[in-house]
Formats: sequence, C-alpha cells, structure tokens
Amino acid sequence: EGTRSCSLGSIVCSDTTGSISDVCNGLDDDCDPASADGAEDALNGAACDGADTDLCIEGTRSCALGALVCSDTTGSTIDLCNASDDDCDAGSPDGSEDPGVGAPCDGADSDLCIEGSRVCSGGSLDCNDFTSGTVEICGNTVDEDCTGGAAACSGPTNDAPGSAIDISAGGTFTADLISAVNDIDDCTPSGGRDVFYTFTLPSPEVVYFDTFGSNFDTTLHLYPGSCLARGAQSFCQDDSCSSLQTQRAIQLTAGTYCLVADQFGASSTLGALTLRYVRGGRTGTAIPAAAGTYTGSTIGMPNASTPNCVGSSTAGDVGYYFMLCPADSRTVTANLCGTSPTWDTTLYLRSGSAVDGSTLACNDDSDCAASILLSTIPSTALSGAGLNWLVVDGWTTQTGAFSLTVGM
Repeated sequence: EGTRSCSLGSIVCSDTTGSISDVCNGLDDDCDPASADGAEDALNGAACDGADTDLCIEGTRSCALGALVCSDTTGSTIDLCNASDDDCDAGSPDGSEDPGVGAPCDGADSDLCIEGSRVCSGGSLDCNDFTSGTVEICGNTVDEDCTGGAAACSGPTNDAPGSAIDISAGGTFTADLISAVNDIDDCTPSGGRDVFYTFTLPSPEVVYFDTFGSNFDTTLHLYPGSCLARGAQSFCQDDSCSSLQTQRAIQLTAGTYCLVADQFGASSTLGALTLRYVRGGRTGTAIPAAAGTYTGSTIGMPNASTPNCVGSSTAGDVGYYFMLCPADSRTVTANLCGTSPTWDTTLYLRSGSAVDGSTLACNDDSDCAASILLSTIPSTALSGAGLNWLVVDGWTTQTGAFSLTVGM
C-alpha cells in the first residue's frame, strides 16, 4: 500500500495505513494467503440462533463461501406448560405453544360432561370446568350427566294420579321428584315434575299445607275429587313467606280431594320434597297474623272443640285461625273484655288442630273490668311455621255475642 524512497540516508516505506482485518467476505483482506477468509472477523465464532422460531442461542457463527452462517440447525423449541422458558422468549407466557392448552376437558365434578378447556397454571395443565356435577334425571330421555345414555327408572310411588298417597290422617311426607315425571301443568310453567296425594274430610274443616324444608321451587295444586277424576282447581299456591316454598290454609267442604306437589317449571332442577299436612279439626274464620277486633256470636254454633281449662263444656263455639311463617316470632294476646257480661266465656289458643292440638293458653274467668266472667289470654309466645287457633267458647252450655280483641 506504499512505495519505498530514500530519506535521510535510509530507505523508508510510505505505507502509513492501519492494519486491515480479514473479514468474512470472500476476499483476502489482509493479503495473507495463509489466513482463512474471515479469520479476524469479530462475529466469527459468536453465539447465534438459527432459522427456527424460538429465540434460543444454540449455535456459533462461521465463515463459509464469503458469508457468516449459524451452525444452529435444531428444530423450533415450543413453549410447553412446565414453568420453564422453553422458547427462550421472556415475552411469551408459559405454555403459550403447548398443544394441550385450550383442549376441551371435564372438571372434578361427578358428571362426564365436557364443560371446560385446559389452561396453563403454575406449570401444569388444569381444567377450568368448575361447574357442579349435573344430576341424571331418569325417565325424561335426556342424558344430563353425559354418560352416553338417558337413565330409565321408575319414579316415586305416587308419581302418577292413579297411585296417589292417602294423607288423610295428616303428617309430614317426603318424596324425591328427581325421578318423577311431569303429568300436569295447570298453573306452572311447563316441565315441572309432580307427585300426587289424596285425602278425605268427613265434614267441613280447615286444613293446612306447607313445603318448608324442600330444596326446590315448589307449587301446590288442590282439586276436588280423586286424582284420576279431578274437578276444577281449588287453588294453585306458589311462593310464600318471601321464599320459594309454599304455605296455604283453606276451609273445605266434606269430600275427597287431590293435592299435587309440583316443581315450578323445568328449570327447578332439585327435587327433595317435604310436605306437611295438618287438619284443623273444625271450621273457622281466617284472620291475619296481626292485631284486630272481631265480633260474633256463639249462639246456635256447634260444639266443635272444647277448652281444657274448665270441667266440661258442650257450648257452641267460634274459631279463628291464622298462619305464621318459619322465621316468625310473635307474642299473642287476646281478650273478650268488650263482650257483654251476661254469659260466662272461655277463650283458648291452640296450634295445629283446634280440637286436639297443643293448647298454648286457656282462660275461663279473668279480671276484665266489666266482669270476672269474661276471659283473657295473657302474652303468649308463638314461633315457627304453622296453623294456630283462637277459639271463643263458653262455660258448660253458655253462649252469647262477643267482641274478641287480638294483639300481635
């Protein structure tokens, strides 16, 4: 790169350029045939990533035919769900390329229904199906639990109108409507499963029903006649006491009746029924569970129930009934102090049956200012769902007009 000349008695070279490195370009940059092309290239031997899709440094650069090439010929490393950065890309989440991510799956519930997909969480593939197990309902041709077939089964013993259970004696009755079929939809959305009960009243009487304790939205239908020959619907009772359960008291004439316990439509999926049926034992007048004053007369009334705080009584009497809800807690007072003091009264408070139910309070002679012959019920605590009675009666055979004042 220079020429020689004589300067100050010496032969000198005019080349003052710097050293030229032999880079990888197919040229002998350093004019040394003994050095390989790219021998002094700064990138020759540097670590590198090949043409795969990962970002992993798995090779080194070398000079070949005047170009730097990477020795990384491995395949692309995908990012699996294993809490490791397999593709060497800090910006990609763990498992971003795992073929298992997003695959359909069934969770830990008891059914076999594929209701979720797999997600990468904490280095493992988990199923995001957190639904509860779907209960298989037999007899409806639907495979709810995804086992591959609908369950065929027989329902409760009173699943059909012709197999109604006789509850005439009263009591608490249970049934599992999950295995029942839908027979009637007279007053509910279609599809609710139902069971049948029958009872017979020998004379007019107040009766009480509730379904508190059931685990689904209940409805009660009542019809005169047998369940196979039902008459016009007497009532359809749905929600009561700010709940999805049902409560009803009603005075009925003598005869046979059909009671249907139903689910409120097909969307009500559970079916453990608790039905309570209470016979009131007599006729009566419904009053609200609130304070009020009621007038009447026991003259000419039948002797439907008797007090248990006097020796004997065959006097005619008048009954008033009211219901309480499960969460109710009341203090009841009652008196006949506004009654004309011309006859000897008796007053009693009972729960359940007015005839033989539990007597909560009973009074014959009291301290009304008008007369000791008039009766008073002192403060008496009542709580819980049920049928309750206040009965105006007389001592021995005495009857008369009265004014009953109730406090709650």
